[in-house]
Amino acid sequence: MDQAEIDKHIASHHFAKRIPFGIGEPVEAKDISEVIENLRQSSIFKYCSENYLTEVAKNMRKVEFKANQILITQGEPQTKVYLLSSGTVVRLRFEGRQLHHIETVGSGQGRGMFGALHVLRAEPTYATALTETDGIAYTLESKVLNEMIDKNPELGKQIVYSLSKEVFHMSKLRTPLLEQDPHPANVFSTSLGACIESYYRSGLNAWLNAKLSGKPPESLFPNFHIQIPARVMYINGFKQIRSFLAENVNTADFKQPGLVRLGAALVP
Repeated sequence: MDQAEIDKHIASHHFAKRIPFGIGEPVEAKDISEVIENLRQSSIFKYCSENYLTEVAKNMRKVEFKANQILITQGEPQTKVYLLSSGTVVRLRFEGRQLHHIETVGSGQGRGMFGALHVLRAEPTYATALTETDGIAYTLESKVLNEMIDKNPELGKQIVYSLSKEVFHMSKLRTPLLEQDPHPANVFSTSLGACIESYYRSGLNAWLNAKLSGKPPESLFPNFHIQIPARVMYINGFKQIRSFLAENVNTADFKQPGLVRLGAALVP
């Protein structure tokens, strides 16, 4: 990956500047409790004990940043982990000759961490970190973190456990759309929803047409003695067909189950 090309795209799209950061200042005693609280919300230290969180906090450095600064560029060694205390940082990955938004760290309460997954071995960072606002971050050097783990193997175990819980949280209950089982069709709820939707749709369309034409609507709900039964019947029919196909068609029996699932979803 050409770092110059990445910097060029970042600068042209976000007007960001690469400004060298110093090592920062040691964390003051009055800030230790705030750093520990932020560490408790991070993926890598979430389930670490109070003693280890305190030790980590004392080994971090405090840095201040301005808006539109590049903290680290995609592909560079991740030599430190960043824990935001305030401000927001957007992470952008350059791929296919364009920038892709990965995440915004620090949005909401102004907290968040990034760089944790690559910091242990100083691996190439996945995405460029660009500051959106002024803020404060606490950093922990890769070398310092590894020294702490070598000295306290239990800390390493707690970090692994924290990351395993994060992976489990990210991976559970993510069923692809076409593989999801349909809920049993509830005729009453479906019919009630269809009726409400019919009135809303008809009234809104009549109002929009009146605004566009400059003429008052002839009726907000025309031919509803036909529209309501017809809408209730076909919506319930679609749901019943979907449920029938889900119960009676086993996609595993076919050579191309993906296409069968797609067909079963489109048939109704």
